[in-house]
Amino acid sequence: MKRFVAVMAFLCVMCVGCYGAEQAEPEVYVRKEVFSAYLESVNTKMDRILEELKAQKEEIKAVREETKTEIGALREETKAQIATLREEIKSLRQDVNDLARAVAVLAQRVDNLEVRMNDLRNDIYLGLVILGIIVALPTVQKFLEWRESRRPSVTPANTSLTAEDVKRLILETLAEMKQHGA
Repeated sequence: MKRFVAVMAFLCVMCVGCYGAEQAEPEVYVRKEVFSAYLESVNTKMDRILEELKAQKEEIKAVREETKTEIGALREETKAQIATLREEIKSLRQDVNDLARAVAVLAQRVDNLEVRMNDLRNDIYLGLVILGIIVALPTVQKFLEWRESRRPSVTPANTSLTAEDVKRLILETLAEMKQHGA
């Protein structure tokens, strides 16, 4: 933008300078010394403008170099941070993998513990059943003895019942019923 303004200023100055050198009417003219002084003034102004443009160009170069240096430093810092983050991510992945392995081992242990608990529960149930059988055995023996005593004795020679045997059994049953009912 500054260059454009400088060029436009230069064109305006040149136009004015040319206008002064132009002869509008044959009677009006500009003396050579005045014209030379005016051109000298224009040249001086142009030299100042060009010097100012050169100074601005140098400033722009310096700013560009400084910006390049800063961007380079920022790039290097960013690269270093990215490398650090990559290492941290790698470490975190390793930690996650280790944790997953630990969880798998723990799950296997829990499964093994469940199997052992089921085996223990079955052993306890078996022990309780055996203990129940041992405790109930005398009662079952007494029941079987009582049942055996209630059965009529059957001998191989006396396998058929007689009418007298039936009468005797009926009388015994009635007598027992009276004893229990009375």
